[in-house]
Amino acid sequence: MRAAVPSTLARTLGVLRTVFANPELRRVEIAYAGFCSAEWAVWIAMLVFAYEQGGTTTAGIVAVVQLVPAALFAPFGSVLADRYRAGRVLFWSYVAQAAAMAVTAGLLLSETSAYLAYAAAAVAATAVTVTRPTMSGLTPSLARRPEELTSVNVASNWIESMCIFVAPALTGVLLAISEPGSVFAVMATVVAVGAVLVLPVRGPLPAGHGEVREAAHTEVGRAIDAVRSESTARVLIVIVCADLVVLAQVRDTDYAYR
Repeated sequence: MRAAVPSTLARTLGVLRTVFANPELRRVEIAYAGFCSAEWAVWIAMLVFAYEQGGTTTAGIVAVVQLVPAALFAPFGSVLADRYRAGRVLFWSYVAQAAAMAVTAGLLLSETSAYLAYAAAAVAATAVTVTRPTMSGLTPSLARRPEELTSVNVASNWIESMCIFVAPALTGVLLAISEPGSVFAVMATVVAVGAVLVLPVRGPLPAGHGEVREAAHTEVGRAIDAVRSESTARVLIVIVCADLVVLAQVRDTDYAYR
């Protein structure tokens, strides 16, 4: 058992060394850690704010308001990296997220309008849908060796897992000493730093982007037709959406009582 711990630590450090030895992968992964943290933090902060405004019913409605536009935009946002340089798409997605979070922070801190704040938060949640598919297409092109590709996939999964635990805890601390608007302001800064980090990263030109665009639109159309014609697919989507809304309400209530 004692030998297993150093061995695991050595493998972990080896993965990180492999990823961070590549300057472009290092930039992308650090920015991705900020993105994952901000995604969780602003989601929790907005639902806490909504709970304070009108309880669990308002929090549930706000959750849907954030999820529906994101779900509608996701099929189209996920293929942007097939039409343009993935590095540029990643950069502008971070810029859009940072801007929307900053606007939300301003609205919350100034107490101008809760409805405008909800709308701005929905824009941020919609911009978030671009990042992961773009990362999936970008990181393989940045890897110079098979070891780097394997390591960056592992590192990305670690980042996601750690942010699930760390980001909500940090958000709880921020909410305890401040307010939801401050969480949005901090995370807007974090994502803006991520945008600066990935600015030099361009990625390869999309190959045959005209054909790719046509194929992507065809796939989106087929997906819509499948949902429209298959009742089981519609039921599954409704169940998943309901599950997310309930999860958000439970998490929101938990933070509110804390």
